[in-house]
Amino acid sequence: LVRLCHPHILLLVVLCLYIADLWHHLSIPSWSYSVSPIHIKINDRVGFGARMTQMEEARRGSVTEAMKKVSEKENITVEKILKGVASGRIVVPTNLNREIEPVGIGEGLRIKINANIGTSMDFPDLEPEIEKAKVAVEYGADTIMDLSTGGDICSIRKEMLKIPVPLGTVPIYQTAVEVSHGRGEAIVDMTEDDLLGVIEKQAKEVVDFMTLHVGLTKESLGK
Repeated sequence: LVRLCHPHILLLVVLCLYIADLWHHLSIPSWSYSVSPIHIKINDRVGFGARMTQMEEARRGSVTEAMKKVSEKENITVEKILKGVASGRIVVPTNLNREIEPVGIGEGLRIKINANIGTSMDFPDLEPEIEKAKVAVEYGADTIMDLSTGGDICSIRKEMLKIPVPLGTVPIYQTAVEVSHGRGEAIVDMTEDDLLGVIEKQAKEVVDFMTLHVGLTKESLGK
């Protein structure tokens, strides 16, 4: 039920969401980025309802409420959290439109536990999955991923979001279901718009992070 993930590995497969205006917030982290403590300022607005991402705020030298809470929970200075978020080596996968306790994942932080749950075509019942999620959180899971492929996937995710920990998804799963069962086409006929549409839909539903399956990296495209 519960899988132990090294923070560096988890950083490679999760993406902090950028809510409704997802595409305007997409950026590639600079690993040499640094923030001068002299310019650090506290911004209590971001983390609950603001439109700027944690990384954007960190790069401006602004400490968000979420960063402060992660600093306290990890017993690490807020300056280290700020620099880690600014560089992309630390993520705080908390959707800006969702009020949950922030969780920090990444370099220098405690290893986090993620629980994978979700329905399938053969077992589409929601209740057992909700119970699994609650048990996982009770016994220490820091985050949950909904991998549902059976039943009303959007309604299932809506119920999962009621559990007060960061919730992640794998958009290609729902895309495959919509293409194969919704349109009656082969999964290999999935288009870019199919996948990007599901990513945007799930972001608007205020999930906190995603696993994105991609076949190319920016570096590969440059070769």
